[in-house]
Amino acid sequence: GNNEKEQVELAIPKSIPYMDPGMPVTTIEIPAMGDLKVWHNVIYQLQAASGVVVLRGLGVGSWDKDIYLFMNDIWAEICEIVDARPTFIINIAKGDVRSMQCTLAAISDVSLASPDATFGFPEAKLGGMPAVAAYAMRKRVADAIFP
Repeated sequence: GNNEKEQVELAIPKSIPYMDPGMPVTTIEIPAMGDLKVWHNVIYQLQAASGVVVLRGLGVGSWDKDIYLFMNDIWAEICEIVDARPTFIINIAKGDVRSMQCTLAAISDVSLASPDATFGFPEAKLGGMPAVAAYAMRKRVADAIFP
C-alpha cells in the first residue's frame, strides 16, 4: 500500500540523483599500473563524463615508492574532478584490489564488490599512507578549513 511506498523512498540514499531516461552511462577502465598517458586519458574521460560513470579497476598493482609519489598527484586531480562533476559514480571491484585501486571505492557513490574481491594496503607495511586514507584526510581537512 501507500505505507510500503513511503518506506522504500526513505531507504533510497539522498545522494542518488533523479535518473532521466536516456541518461548517459560511461564505463572507465582504471589500470592498476600505467604511464602518464594512460592516467591523462582516465582524467580526460572523467572530465568529459556526465550522468552515470562506472569505474572498473583492472589488474593488481604492486607498490613502488616512486609510482606512489607520482600517483598521489594524479589521484588529487581525479578527486577534484569527481567533486566538481555532476556524475553518479559506481565502482566495481573484482579480485585482488590493492593500494590506490581501493581509492576508487572511496570516490564512488556506490561500490560493488564481487564475492572474490579482497582489499589490502601493501604500502602501509612499507611506511606509506594508503591513498584511501589520504583521500579521506583531504576531504576532512578541506571541510575543516573551508566550512
